[in-house]
Amino acid sequence: MFPIRFLGFAFALTALAPLSSADTLTVGPAGSGAQFTQIQAAIDAAQDDDVLLVQPGTYQRIVVDNPLRILGDGTGIVRNTVDFQSVIIRDIGVGEEFVLSGAEIRGMSAPVLLQNCPGTVVLQDMVVPANGFGSSGMYVDNCARAVLLDSRVFGGGYFDFNPELGIASAVFVRDSVLWIANSEVDSRDGDDRDDRSPGVQLVNSALHAWRTSIRGSSHGGNCDECSNDGGPGILAAGSTVSLFGGPTSLVVGGHGSFHFRYIGQGGPGLELTSN
Repeated sequence: MFPIRFLGFAFALTALAPLSSADTLTVGPAGSGAQFTQIQAAIDAAQDDDVLLVQPGTYQRIVVDNPLRILGDGTGIVRNTVDFQSVIIRDIGVGEEFVLSGAEIRGMSAPVLLQNCPGTVVLQDMVVPANGFGSSGMYVDNCARAVLLDSRVFGGGYFDFNPELGIASAVFVRDSVLWIANSEVDSRDGDDRDDRSPGVQLVNSALHAWRTSIRGSSHGGNCDECSNDGGPGILAAGSTVSLFGGPTSLVVGGHGSFHFRYIGQGGPGLELTSN
């Protein structure tokens, strides 16, 4: 059995190892010499288990429902930017694996959406920045094995554009199993609203995390009628949480506001509920 500190590397090596039968397709901006100028066009042309090498550039939304490996070439920023979900990964089947590595994903209402995946989805070396509005950064729904490695995900706010989520969180997980290693998950700070955004919100799910920092939102608002409390690092309803530790591990709630009529309370690192 591998020590805990080696598990993340084992995931990465397994997920990113080359497949002998896979073809390689290239994506890059116009004039780059790549086969495709948009990632979606390469996805549509690819066969299962093919590798897509993506040059730095800004690309349109992608929707993936077959096992592929989409890899940034490592020389600059591969960015997906649209108004709403920028990356949708769905229907990765049992025994199949999808990998997305080396990209920055921007958008509103969960820029990264994983949905209905009984197989494995690996996100590695990702940056999902907060968009300035109420929005979860990453939304995982009905996925058996979602893996987040070496990444930074930010999000949260006083509401989410998806009404099912209610208060947004940096990462929202429902009916799924999520593994996080060597990553940072941080809910954006609140303003003058009743904002207790969790770093990770779980509903009927399981979280396994190590060498990872998870923070709830801090409230700096000036609202007389708001609770102005900090958000929990992890809010889990009907779920299980396994925290393995490690030198960069941290699970902490955000601090409350300091309005003269109300001093908010700090959020808990971990809040467990039955529903």
